[in-house]
Amino acid sequence: MRIVRSSSWSNTELRNLDEPLDEVGLQDNTMILIEQVRLAPTFLAPFLTPSFQGRPQQPGEIKLSWQWYEPEANGKEETLETCFDMVINENAPISEVKAQLCKKLKEEKKIDITPDRLRIREATYRSVGKVYLDSSTMKQSASFLWIGKQFAMQRLAGPDPVNSARDLVITVRQWFPSKWELGPREEVALR
Repeated sequence: MRIVRSSSWSNTELRNLDEPLDEVGLQDNTMILIEQVRLAPTFLAPFLTPSFQGRPQQPGEIKLSWQWYEPEANGKEETLETCFDMVINENAPISEVKAQLCKKLKEEKKIDITPDRLRIREATYRSVGKVYLDSSTMKQSASFLWIGKQFAMQRLAGPDPVNSARDLVITVRQWFPSKWELGPREEVALR
C-alpha cells in the first residue's frame, strides 16, 4: 500500500510511516490517496481502483511522467506526446536515467535509441525547457521534484552538444523579408 499526500498542484508519497503526521504535512482537510500495490496483473485489474502496478517506492525514488518531444521539422508541427510513467532514483546520474528510459522506450514504444542520442528536458503541458546534463542527477537539476512531474525525452541526430550548465538551447527562425514569412524553427546550442 502507498500513502500519498495530494494537493491541488502536486502529490508527495509518504515513505516513512513512523514520522508524526504534522511533520509530514498532514493537517486538517489534507487530502490523502491510498494506492493498493499489486505485484502482478490480474484479470480483475481494470476493475480495481485506485491501484498501482509494481512495488512500493523506496526512499530516494520518485514516479515521474515522461513525454516524447519532437521539435518542428520538415513541415511537421512540434509535438509533445505522453509516453509513460516511470519510477527513477532521484540521486541517479542523468546518464543512468537515460539508459533506463532507452530500455523502456524500446520495450513499450518500439523506439530504438541509444542514451547518447537522447536528451532529457523539463516539460510543461505544451512546451519544453531546461536541458538536463549527464553529469548531474534529477535532484540536483530540478528545482522541485514531485510525483507525476513531467519531463520530455528528445531524439537527437548526433551526440548532445550541450555539456555544460552555461550552454543554452534556443529556438530560432529565419526571417524572409521579401516574402514576409518566417522559416521553420530550428534548435541551436550556444556555448
